[in-house]
Amino acid sequence: MSRAVVQPKYSHKASKVEPWLGIGRALSVRYRASQKPREAINSMATKRYNCSTRTGRRTIPARSAAYTASKLAKGRTLKYRKRYADRPGFWQVEVLLHPGAGKRKYKSKVLGQADDNTAANGDDVLSFQQASVAASSYDPWDTADGVGGPAADPDRITVTELCELYREWYAVTYPRSLSDLLTAIKHIVREIGDIPVSKLTSRRIEAFKISLAERPRRYKGGYRAAQTTDEKQSRQSTANNNLIRLKALLNWGKRQQLITCSDDSWRWVEGFKNTKRYHRPGRAEKLENRAGVDLYLQEAMKVAPHYYDLSYLAITCGCRYSELRHLLVRHVRMDDRVLVIENSQATPTKTNRSRSIPLNDQTISFLSRLTEGRDGDDYLLTRTVYGKVKPWADGDQTRYNKRVCEASGLNVNFHCLRHSWTSLARMNGMNDLVLMESGGWSNMDQITKRYGKANEDFRHQQVKEHAPMIEPLMPADESDTVN
Repeated sequence: MSRAVVQPKYSHKASKVEPWLGIGRALSVRYRASQKPREAINSMATKRYNCSTRTGRRTIPARSAAYTASKLAKGRTLKYRKRYADRPGFWQVEVLLHPGAGKRKYKSKVLGQADDNTAANGDDVLSFQQASVAASSYDPWDTADGVGGPAADPDRITVTELCELYREWYAVTYPRSLSDLLTAIKHIVREIGDIPVSKLTSRRIEAFKISLAERPRRYKGGYRAAQTTDEKQSRQSTANNNLIRLKALLNWGKRQQLITCSDDSWRWVEGFKNTKRYHRPGRAEKLENRAGVDLYLQEAMKVAPHYYDLSYLAITCGCRYSELRHLLVRHVRMDDRVLVIENSQATPTKTNRSRSIPLNDQTISFLSRLTEGRDGDDYLLTRTVYGKVKPWADGDQTRYNKRVCEASGLNVNFHCLRHSWTSLARMNGMNDLVLMESGGWSNMDQITKRYGKANEDFRHQQVKEHAPMIEPLMPADESDTVN
């Protein structure tokens, strides 16, 4: 028995042979059908069936995938699913939650059984018209439905359930910093995850903060509790960061009306005091002077030449590490003598604004060596690992900086180079407005209160040169003084 060949539905529309195929019209049509995406083939198959009537649904073959019954609106579709040929199908609605932002996410819900064999009653058996009305009025974010939130009652939602909702929103809104949030959520769920948000108290949140500060961590030799003052302040700083994440999580739930309790339980909880780097003994906020900068760069060259390139641009241009590792060769504009920090959707800057940094002669000479003979889309700064050239990734600078500090006796992190650039440029007389625009800050307060600080030698020099010089008067004889 010969097997029947099923021609594609649109084969009669082909009027000529594709010139680039060089084969007959029938083969050309079948080739084009085979090259269509799977979604397009499925959509063509569903168009042949009428899901709005009983007669049309009886001719629909059973399969696991749902058929598109009607597109109600953009991102909202009524679907008909028929798994078995001898059983009635059922209606379901599918809604697109996050269009065009990362991975597209859908939510679907079964509306009821289709009236294939029994009459519709408007409750659990629905006709096509009734299913269309129910799908149009369906709200995927309704917490009472169990789709927008795991708990119908805002007073019963737990911290773990709120963390899951916050993580989904955060992944779409701030995808670049999602890893930091996941680390904080791990600590939050472990300590207070099973507690309803309405039952949280200030004492319980204080206990959460203290528990994180006293929790052992991995040091050289294994896990142990913090012993030195620096280690204790470091653990307290970590606890403060997790406390900030917890407050942001609870405030987000309050704004989204997922919780209705008062925010007094977490609003007044404060973090540990004096845990910043510049409050810790032995830790510097920046390289104090030019001698410290030269020492750091010399040790960076000994550790790895590619880390020297990264450090040199950080100390001469004041760029953040996230900006440096995304620099391309075309961002160096030799004719204009500027380095462009480009803000884009793939690589957004901290302030979401592009800027250009003017370059001096020494930096121009350094960048000329880096860009010579290279393509414009190549990464400007790379590192060599076991003979392979790789771009800098998030966190790669940490271990190189640690090796430099061990060799030089300094105690700084990589971001301190940005502080050093700000302070040295300001002490050398750079205008604050130019400094703010080159550094990418949104206001002057970051320079005057946080970054641009004078060292001890500069303060003594300024006082010596500019303080009022008034010679003291000494009485000629003690008898001249008035009692």
